[in-house]
Amino acid sequence: MTITNDKLFEIVGNHLKLKYGINRIPSMTAVRDELAKVKGLISHNGEWGVILYNIELILDVWIQQHAHWWKDEERKSLHVYKETLKEVLVMTLRNFSDEYQRGGEPAVKDALELVFSKPMKEKNSKITQILKNMRLVMTLVRDLLPMGPHYHQCCEFSVGWLAKSISVTMGMYTIYMSTSMDVFRCLASKDEFPTYKEIADLVAGSVSDDTAGQHTLRSLVVLHDMIVNSTPGNPTIFIPYITNIEEVASKNFHSYKGTLGIWELDYISSLRQYREDVHTALYNGWFFHNMRSKEDLPWLDKVLVRTWVWLTPILQVRIPMPLMTGMVMDKVHKELEAIKGKY
Repeated sequence: MTITNDKLFEIVGNHLKLKYGINRIPSMTAVRDELAKVKGLISHNGEWGVILYNIELILDVWIQQHAHWWKDEERKSLHVYKETLKEVLVMTLRNFSDEYQRGGEPAVKDALELVFSKPMKEKNSKITQILKNMRLVMTLVRDLLPMGPHYHQCCEFSVGWLAKSISVTMGMYTIYMSTSMDVFRCLASKDEFPTYKEIADLVAGSVSDDTAGQHTLRSLVVLHDMIVNSTPGNPTIFIPYITNIEEVASKNFHSYKGTLGIWELDYISSLRQYREDVHTALYNGWFFHNMRSKEDLPWLDKVLVRTWVWLTPILQVRIPMPLMTGMVMDKVHKELEAIKGKY
């Protein structure tokens, strides 16, 4: 469900009509209080998967549109909204997101050309620097923006951090972010996949060095390839649990000082516990707390199994990375910066 600006205005208006009646004009303070309540309700219910817009800006615009309600002296006290750089960036990216939904990457390129064709007060501003990096713009628009508040609060939406970080490292880092979001899409696929019990038996057998162990090892590799080649699903099903996954990552990897994604005993040990904790977090959300419809449960069971397989290390074949959340992103970026510093 998407809450549009008009819908928000309607919600606020209905609140005021119910409280004050059609003919009674509320005071500025009363309107502010009512807007705050509406904002609180919307923010509180954000984990339903609602696309949250810039609530402060929307509510202030609503007040400005209805400024004729008050006397001149009261109107002078209206808050003059001054957008932060982050808000300008997010709003610009949302516009590009609309273009992307309409016509894909070519439509975003056309929109960017239109932006740069207009006179600019600051041609070398930080936001301009960001918008000139097409790969970064597409990563933010296509991959991070739709995935909700967790990612919006990361430094990847900080104008200062982005402008400072644009370099060779940023090129590699955008590839990491895009491929990591592709992982979420593959995990959310609705393609057929084995059951959890079948998978658990395979994993148990894969640790053996005998012929049977080698067979199960090859089976796990096939399952991994099935995930990679899946029909992409909707990654937003993970949004309500991204914070839980982030907490799990922080708990299991906070003391690990090595590089992520390498065959090191400490990392493998942390990864296996991380896999179980992620499984528990998703299972509790989708099944124990009944957060989804019954029709979705067979599909979500497959998503759960896919995620478990994806996070399973395959001896001498594949060492998985943790799922991309804020803590993991910070660590990956620092590792890339450290590699760059060696050259």
